[in-house]
Amino acid sequence: MEHGKLVFLIRSLTDSQLWARKMIEEHRAILVTASSDITGRLAQAADIQRAGQQRQQLALVGP
Repeated sequence: MEHGKLVFLIRSLTDSQLWARKMIEEHRAILVTASSDITGRLAQAADIQRAGQQRQQLALVGP
C-alpha cells in the first residue's frame, strides 16, 4: 500500500490477524472473498492506466 500497490487480503487472514483486520477497516486493503474481487479491481486499474497513457500520447501530439 505504501508503494502505491493494491493490497488484497483473504478472509482467514483478516479473521486471525489484528493487523490485517485493521488494514481492511482503514480501507488500506481489499478483502477477497471471491476471485472476482481481484479481477474486478485489476480491470479498473488497467483502465485507469490505459487512460493515462492515452492522455500522455495526446499531449505529445498536441497542437
